[in-house]
Amino acid sequence: MRVLQLVHSLDRGGAERIVLELDRGAKAQGHDARVAMLLDSNAFTEPQYASVETRFLVSPERYQWPRYVLPASARLREIVAEWLPDVLFIHTPDVAIVAAWVRLKVPAIEVIHWHWDTSSGSALREVWRRAVARWAFSRNGGRGILVASHLLEDSSRYLGFPESRFRCVENGVDLEKFVFLPREATGAPRIAIVGALNISKRPDLGLRAFERLRNELPEARLVLAGDGPMRPDLEALRGELRLGDSVEFLGYRADLPEVLAECHVCWHVSRREGFGLAVAEAMASGRPVVGMDVPGVRDLLGEGSAGVLAPEGDAAALADRTVHLLRDNANYRRIALAGRSLAEDRFNVRRMVAGYLEVASEMVAGRW
Repeated sequence: MRVLQLVHSLDRGGAERIVLELDRGAKAQGHDARVAMLLDSNAFTEPQYASVETRFLVSPERYQWPRYVLPASARLREIVAEWLPDVLFIHTPDVAIVAAWVRLKVPAIEVIHWHWDTSSGSALREVWRRAVARWAFSRNGGRGILVASHLLEDSSRYLGFPESRFRCVENGVDLEKFVFLPREATGAPRIAIVGALNISKRPDLGLRAFERLRNELPEARLVLAGDGPMRPDLEALRGELRLGDSVEFLGYRADLPEVLAECHVCWHVSRREGFGLAVAEAMASGRPVVGMDVPGVRDLLGEGSAGVLAPEGDAAALADRTVHLLRDNANYRRIALAGRSLAEDRFNVRRMVAGYLEVASEMVAGRW
């Protein structure tokens, strides 16, 4: 089976990593898998992704709505004519518009990684965005894969299609890469926040929580693995809160398993998530997660049985519940084991790849 994936780019992010893991997993099972990017940008240099074959649709200077649609559509037609894919996975809304414009005679399905954002600030703009999303989804076959079950109601309502038109295939983690390395609770913990440094990930809340935590655990350290537009503001906030070298900005790290191995706890402070891949990776590594009680985190942590939940946006509760966890070694070890067990049961990348390929086979056979 020939599998073509469409994505905005391969800049750093959870959805982009899923594209690469699906490409790698499909090839391991003997399929021909390739990736077409709207923009020519690939930040993944890890050796395991060296076999990923990519093409791009438009140059960055031509990426301006709606001007990019026609040249990108023409290039996509050429790629499909050259590769002759059997099935098409569409991972981002902007490239979904391109695929819909072409209206390829290839079974296609949109992969929905996030909540549909209705906070554009303009009611008229939101009506337009929703109409375009519905048009593209319909033209691309009216089928969707959800990376988490809690996205079902939101996606069905926003896109105007019944829930039967969606399947859930949860994201997966490479359990051979993110191995379980047990640790003990400690009064001098190393806490990690993994993810992009942007507004939606809300790392500033993590710094404010850490200021409070240091009152109880003065030897604690906080590391932020990721980069983004908020970094200058976060560095200034570190100075304002007088946290000094107890907070370290690591930038993007390709060796994330090693970063997690050095830590004791992971914080996840996003306002909301489609699927918190960093949460699943920490769980697989045996690092208890303390996160906000929001969809995309809550369900990954087994409603709190495999992690610790704090009220959404409550920095004080995040700090206090982390301190409590680190002073109870039995509970710390229980949560670490429960997290790994849940990752093995639900978040194995092999299970994810099998789920996508099963859907692809049904589409090719005309059963869905």
